Amino acid sequence: MGRTTWVCATCAQYFSRRYSADRHNRILHDGKGITVRILDYIVGRVSGQYLSNDPLAYRMKVKNEENVPLVGSHSNNKNFWSKVIADSTNAMTNHSSKTSLSSQNSMKGNYPDLVAQSTHKADDNEDSFSVPFQESVRRKLRLEFNFLVNKFYPQQTAGKILALANYHLAQGNDDYFEKTLIFLRKLQSGNSFDNSVADRPSLEESYSLGFDPTLLSSKVDKKVGESQCTAEYEQAKAKLLEIEEVLAPHCPPDFVKNVVKRLIQECNRTGDYGILDEALENHRNNVSHFYLKR
Repeated sequence: MGRTTWVCATCAQYFSRRYSADRHNRILHDGKGITVRILDYIVGRVSGQYLSNDPLAYRMKVKNEENVPLVGSHSNNKNFWSKVIADSTNAMTNHSSKTSLSSQNSMKGNYPDLVAQSTHKADDNEDSFSVPFQESVRRKLRLEFNFLVNKFYPQQTAGKILALANYHLAQGNDDYFEKTLIFLRKLQSGNSFDNSVADRPSLEESYSLGFDPTLLSSKVDKKVGESQCTAEYEQAKAKLLEIEEVLAPHCPPDFVKNVVKRLIQECNRTGDYGILDEALENHRNNVSHFYLKR
C-alpha cells in the first residue's frame, strides 16, 4: 500500500490516492464528505474541528440505516487512525476519544465478531504505519520550534538554542525540546512565565548539572599582584551569577546553564574576564527588549 496522504474527515478512513478518496466520498457519503490531507486532519483533530470516528462503525451504521453497499473499504486498518491520532494528541482530544469509545462500545454490542476481527488486524498493521505518521508529527513540531525560536530570540542566540535542542534530540532526550517549545508557545500566546520568586529557579537548581561559576579558572598576572587577580576573579564570578539572575526568569534552565558554561570555557581559554561585561550587557538588553517591554 502507498503512503497515506488523504483522510476522510467524516468517517476517518484514510487513502494513499486522491481518486480513491473521491470515489469513497462519492459512494459512501453521496459527495457530501470532507476529504483533507493528513496534516490538516491532525490539526483539525487537535483543534476539535474533526471528531474521532471509526470507519467500520460508520459503514455499519450506514448499512443498517440506508442499506448502502460496502465498496472500496480497507478492512485491514479499521481502527488505525482513531488509535494513533488519539495517542499523538493525548489529553487534548479526550472529548473526541469519548466519542470514539462510545461508537466502539455500540459496535461491540451489535457486532462482537467483526469488532474483534478488526482490532486484531489493526494491531498487525499498526507498526508499518505508525513510523511514517510519527515522523510527520515530528517534522511539524520541529518547524514550529524553529519558527518560534527565530521569532523570539536574536539570530546568534537562536542558533545556540537550535543547536542545543538538536544535540539533546540526537541523544534521545526530548525534555529540553519539549520544555522549550512549551515556553515558546506561552510567549506566542502572550502568557510568558510567571516571574514570581516561588517559580524562579534558585542558583542551586540552575547549576544542578555542574555548571558552577567556581569552575572558572583564576588567572595569574605577576604585573598586578595576587590580591588584584583575586579581586578580578571574584568579580568575574559575580558577573556570571548576575547573568544567570538576568536570564533565569525568562529562559529555560538548560539554556541558562549552556550560556554560563560557554562563558566559563571562553574565559578559561583566553584568560580574559572582560568578555563577561559585554555578555552581561547584551543579555540585559535582550531581556529588556524581548520580555520586559511586552
